[in-house]
Amino acid sequence: MEKIKSSNNNLSYLGRKLQGYFNAKKSEFLQALKQRGTFMECCDTCGFIYALTISAFSEQITLTIGLKNGEITIHEMVRQNVQSKAS
Repeated sequence: MEKIKSSNNNLSYLGRKLQGYFNAKKSEFLQALKQRGTFMECCDTCGFIYALTISAFSEQITLTIGLKNGEITIHEMVRQNVQSKAS
């Protein structure tokens, strides 16, 4: 399991790609966040903070996301490999 907690400058390549994609597809992302995300808190620095878990690239990725001033920012990302069970 890989845990990344960072400012925008230290975000991993995958984190930067996801953040860019989320901002490019903002209306679709906000709809998904309403359906599958969990509101955590409101912070003066980061805005509205949500937790969201997605599956991508054979991994389960848990994100802590801030919404402030129309921007979507990933503040924390935890990656965990998902191993399929063979029958």
